[in-house]
Amino acid sequence: SAGHVNRDAGITVYMTGGQHYDLFVSMREGAPHLVRRAQLGALVHEDTVKLPDSINSVQLTVRGDAMTYHFFAACGAEHIDMGALETKYLSTETAGNFTGVMLALFAHDANPAEELWTQFAGIELEYTKK
Repeated sequence: SAGHVNRDAGITVYMTGGQHYDLFVSMREGAPHLVRRAQLGALVHEDTVKLPDSINSVQLTVRGDAMTYHFFAACGAEHIDMGALETKYLSTETAGNFTGVMLALFAHDANPAEELWTQFAGIELEYTKK
C-alpha cells in the first residue's frame, strides 16, 4: 500500500554485489515508483517514474541481446520503456567473475516487522539463440 516506505520488489541482472542492473517497484515519498538502477562499483544511478497510486500489479520485463539489456514495465494499459544499459559492464571480462550474469527476483523491506508480502506471479524466462 502507498503508506509504506522502503519496500522494493523486482528483477535484477546480477554479476556481483557491486555490479548489477535492477528494475523494480519501490515505495517512495508515499507513492509507488518504477525504478531502473545501474550499480557499477561505487557508481549508482537510478531513473524513476511515478506509478498511479491505485496500482495492484506491475509486469516487469528485461530483454537482452549481445550489446544491451532493455528494461520495460506494464501497468494496466500503460507501457513504460525504461531504456537500455550496456551488457559489457556486467561481463566476466569487466567483473572478473567466472559465473557470468544471473537473473533473479528480489524483495526488500526495510521494516520487516510490518509483515507485508510481495507476490511474484506469471514468471517467464525465454532464451533465443541467434
